[in-house]
Amino acid sequence: MDDLTIGDLRRLPPADLLHARGKAYEQLGDFEAARSDLEQALALFRADQDRRAVWQIVLDLGFLWSGRDIARAGATFQEALALARDGSRLTLLCRNAEKGAQLQQEIVEAGGERPAVILMNMADLSSVRRAAAELIEAGGPLHVLLNNAGVVNLSRRETVDGFEVIFAVNHLAPFLLTGLLLPALLRTPGARIVTVASDAQRFVRD
Repeated sequence: MDDLTIGDLRRLPPADLLHARGKAYEQLGDFEAARSDLEQALALFRADQDRRAVWQIVLDLGFLWSGRDIARAGATFQEALALARDGSRLTLLCRNAEKGAQLQQEIVEAGGERPAVILMNMADLSSVRRAAAELIEAGGPLHVLLNNAGVVNLSRRETVDGFEVIFAVNHLAPFLLTGLLLPALLRTPGARIVTVASDAQRFVRD
């Protein structure tokens, strides 16, 4: 919905108008207004049973949440930050080196200990194996494994291993990572494995 004029906006159906306005609020950095409009658009598209539009809004909401600042970060990030502030040694498994470094700096600026960063692409199982090996080679006890990553696509895509991307990233990769790190976890008394599910299923109806 790029380059819309005022006249174009006036002719848009309510759901499309809310979608366009929500995206505009996102560009302006108004998270709450963007979320409100996108969620209202989602409800209208659901009522119209427009499945493609529903998925588009789900994606937009996902990107909106992933772009939040620390003050609006979710419980997972806040838990990691609390651990870092208490002196726990964190290791971030990130696909993007630049974003990993940015998150690393944000944790430090918020008062936490500087975490380590290991690159890992969950759409590539060889990358998951390399990351697990690097984490084990770093030594030290492993008290908590927090699996918190996921993806959603509108069309079918396959990984380098030949698996459908959503299945590979959301299920196979964390399962493999957990299995590879399980021996280290079992050697640490009281170790925990936490796997965070997505709320995306709440946005879609059969």
